[in-house]
Amino acid sequence: MTTERVTTERKTGVRRSTPSWWTHWAGGTALLIGLWCAVLLLLQAAIADFDTALFSLAVLFGLCVVWLAYTLIGLIRYRAFLISLIAPILVLGWIVVAKSGAVEAAAWRISQGPMEDAAANCADAEGGLYGIYFVHSVAEQDGGCLFTTDNDVDRAGYAYLPGGVPARPRVSYFPLDGPWHTFIIYS
Repeated sequence: MTTERVTTERKTGVRRSTPSWWTHWAGGTALLIGLWCAVLLLLQAAIADFDTALFSLAVLFGLCVVWLAYTLIGLIRYRAFLISLIAPILVLGWIVVAKSGAVEAAAWRISQGPMEDAAANCADAEGGLYGIYFVHSVAEQDGGCLFTTDNDVDRAGYAYLPGGVPARPRVSYFPLDGPWHTFIIYS
């Protein structure tokens, strides 16, 4: 290609074809962002600890920075608009789903059956995986059964209270579904 032809193409606005390496990198980065958004939804459902959630958000941020670099190259050099929209659409979808409460509702529906089975024999139940919730301890208390999940500051988890919510200092119960409540025991 001669210098004259390159100049003419640039002046007339003829679009350069998008090279396959850029398409693969942009598509691959968008795919990784989408997969990582799915991981974040799973961590949200499983009530991940703060350090894990922070690390996961940092990874998503790093992937978005890489995506931004490739997108700028694609938009400026190749005018590749459509493939550049995939990652932002995935991230916006993740935000909508994460904020909608659908993740928590689905997680509870998956875990409710195993937790009800354990609550029926609360004295014999032990910590472990109940549905997708990791429970650190199970104890009979307040006329029901408390399933404690880890919280970095306070004890928190799920309570099966068929006799109603007891009045206890430094304990907050929040209704979940029928006799089930979430709780926080403040230090």
